[in-house]
Amino acid sequence: MILVYGLGRSGLGVLRFLKKRGLPARFYDDRPKEIEVQEALRLGFT
Repeated sequence: MILVYGLGRSGLGVLRFLKKRGLPARFYDDRPKEIEVQEALRLGFT
């Protein structure tokens, strides 16, 4: 399992990359922005 620490532009970019390759991951952010969390969830990550 891969942990993506921090969302933002780069974190969401990493999640998109992992989704294209079918790799599982989770994300964590100390100060998440609601819109970034929604996008990560829409991509299928928790």
